[in-house]
Amino acid sequence: MAFQQTTTKSQSIETKLDEVENILGRLSFGVGRQALEILGVLDQARQRIEDLSARDAAPRAERAQFESVCATLRNEGREFLKQIGGVEVLKVERAKVLPPRENWWWYLDEELAESQRQSFTRSLRSIGIAIIVIAVAAIVYRVFFSPDPQVIAVVDAQQNADLSLSEGELEVALSSIDLGLEKVPDSAELLLYKAVILHELGRADEAQPYFARAEELMADAEVFGLSQAQILNMMNKPQEAVDLLQKLILDFPTSARAYLLLGQAYEVMGNQKDALDAYEMASSVGEQSGDSTTTAQARIKMGMLMQVYGMPEFGPSATPTSMP
Repeated sequence: MAFQQTTTKSQSIETKLDEVENILGRLSFGVGRQALEILGVLDQARQRIEDLSARDAAPRAERAQFESVCATLRNEGREFLKQIGGVEVLKVERAKVLPPRENWWWYLDEELAESQRQSFTRSLRSIGIAIIVIAVAAIVYRVFFSPDPQVIAVVDAQQNADLSLSEGELEVALSSIDLGLEKVPDSAELLLYKAVILHELGRADEAQPYFARAEELMADAEVFGLSQAQILNMMNKPQEAVDLLQKLILDFPTSARAYLLLGQAYEVMGNQKDALDAYEMASSVGEQSGDSTTTAQARIKMGMLMQVYGMPEFGPSATPTSMP
């Protein structure tokens, strides 16, 4: 009788997982909220497989099917969220069930957000490779066009510092900036780099005069704030960048670039919803102010994130909403 009972349960697992595989296979054709059924079935399957394993029933076939379904769901995570109506729907359903963290499918939004954050961090690091390519182009430029030696010194210092910052090497970056300042002591860009790095190294008092001098030389509060936020993003200090940019936007509400950098900072933090809102604002404000470059960059970012949230495309005349 015990054997017969175990067999019935195994067959139940197979049947339910077959149904899940069928739903997953039809995701891109539009199954809607029916996709939510997957979560409950996976809960049952995991529990029953654990029960069978505890009785040495060795449900190898069922476990293999379960793992296959899980792998498919991970691969189709963005489409799954789109079909059920977005991340907020999953959060509401999760709050009703309060599933354990082991049942990761209920936390698919967080997994995707972390994956996106890691991807964005890797892209920041890849900037180092781009810097090397730019350096080669700079050499060619020097040979054929012979620019001002001071311009070369500033560009070299920034490139070397950016490469070190992308690797988290603040002291090395500071040394590169100091070398540049020896040649161009009144470079606003290099002075700001030094100020930000010193502040992050815990040397705030030492950084203050460099902040003041850089701001004086730039003579543009918006550019000063944007430059500082860009450096913070490069240093992988997104929360500090967010705090700075939110204050900057209060003073310069039509700064599309500020919203774009804000979105990038939220992406590094794994906060995709706020990143999407920031990119929407960057696109709208950029379009209204004639900043076509920032508008295009923002829309590319929006398109990527909309795949996760399953939100409709924003038209070119979208009306910006206020950021928190």
